[in-house]
Amino acid sequence: MSGDEFICLYTGGGLQTFLSQLEKGFPSHIPYETQVLPYLGCSYGYAQYPQDGASFENLLSLADARMYSNKQELHGEKKQD
Repeated sequence: MSGDEFICLYTGGGLQTFLSQLEKGFPSHIPYETQVLPYLGCSYGYAQYPQDGASFENLLSLADARMYSNKQELHGEKKQD
């Protein structure tokens, strides 16, 4: 992990609901004085124990890969197959 990355441990049910709420927590524009700042968003990755792996390292690696995939899609950088 580096920069502005962080880990969130979620132990409740309903992963998709949780991710949706996480996205809603980031406004699309932020008013600042007389300006509106450009898009603010987040890219996230997730991994579920034990479905996606048993070790912390495996779960973190998968979540990191998913985060970068999400970031590429957000910025339109995803390569078309």
